[in-house]
Amino acid sequence: MLCDNCGKEVATVHLTEIEKGEQKERHYCEACAQKKGVVGKAPSLQEILGGMIQQQIKALGEEGMAQCPFCGIRFGEFRAKGRMGCPNDYDVFHKNLVPLVEKIQGGASQHRGRIPSRAGKEVAQEMRRRKLKSSLAELVKSEDYEEAARVRDEIRRMEESDAS
Repeated sequence: MLCDNCGKEVATVHLTEIEKGEQKERHYCEACAQKKGVVGKAPSLQEILGGMIQQQIKALGEEGMAQCPFCGIRFGEFRAKGRMGCPNDYDVFHKNLVPLVEKIQGGASQHRGRIPSRAGKEVAQEMRRRKLKSSLAELVKSEDYEEAARVRDEIRRMEESDAS
């Protein structure tokens, strides 16, 4: 579809206007849309990302300015890049990382990935037991005692089968 204004370029801006209860569609190329004031100059990817990084650093405040004494990376830089500077950053930024990991993992502070098939039955059993114990604590906290009793019994059966 060609631009309604110049008729030469491909229309990339599409408007739907309602005038006196009547719907009208207009199609403009980028240059004509800018001339008519329909759209401004599109920001570059660098401008968009730079703005996002600045917003994150402002949102982090003092915490975003915390710096690793070993590699010099700031927590705000880690958030922007998604990479740590050195292994010590995990200890330096621990307080800030725990809520981030919990958010990513759906509330868990430990990785919830799948267990490799070669890891063996014992690892899978232990992970299941931990999950059940965590679930039991939540059920007791929410006062769902019937379900908590069922989970408790399942944990006991698992422990008895491991002992024999």
